Amino acid sequence: MRLRPMFPFYGSKWKAAPKYPKPKHETIVEPFAGSACYSLCYPDRQIILVEKDPVIAGIWKWLISVDPEEIMRIPLKFASTDDLEGPQELRWFMGFWAAKADSSPRKKCSPWCRWNKNRRTRVASQVQNIRHWKVIHGDYFESLDIPATWFIDPPYIQQGKRYRYGASQIDYESLGSWCRQRQGQVIVCEFDGAKWLPFTPFLQVKGTILNGKHRIIKESVWIKE
Repeated sequence: MRLRPMFPFYGSKWKAAPKYPKPKHETIVEPFAGSACYSLCYPDRQIILVEKDPVIAGIWKWLISVDPEEIMRIPLKFASTDDLEGPQELRWFMGFWAAKADSSPRKKCSPWCRWNKNRRTRVASQVQNIRHWKVIHGDYFESLDIPATWFIDPPYIQQGKRYRYGASQIDYESLGSWCRQRQGQVIVCEFDGAKWLPFTPFLQVKGTILNGKHRIIKESVWIKE
């Protein structure tokens, strides 16, 4: 069973996630959780999400515990997320749906607002499948040191500057050493050309449209089995 994205997010791996190696362990850890698209491919596993951004961590904690009926009560149309009734996490959640794929929530709907009846019903129907997931609000090195499948998708060293806790705040040499020390299966994502681990070319995906054509994004990966 593969779940669809709970919310749009910049740098999401939704299309690419199924192409990465399947997990060999019952537990999956995503130390840079974001929208957790790799875990959404295997929601029945024991999932541990680690996220430094308090907004993203808060959204996931809310989704894990929220009543589906609360989601179904979210209006399909709204002028501002400030007008929505409910906890702050709900307004953050809707702030991501207000845009196409941003790195932080908006308050007002952009022309690419993607919230509609079908997506509302879909999210409400999916939250029951993630009740057993766990969320740690903290930095990647606060992840539990356990045998697991580690899906590590940090802000990319060159392209990851749009996040609130982006590339400028990461010591990639230390991150590379930390990745090598993880127990179990380790999958690390990066853009083609990164050197902080011995990455190898992995796949090409379509990016945003520029001058009438899709940009081709070259992804690389480092894997430890």
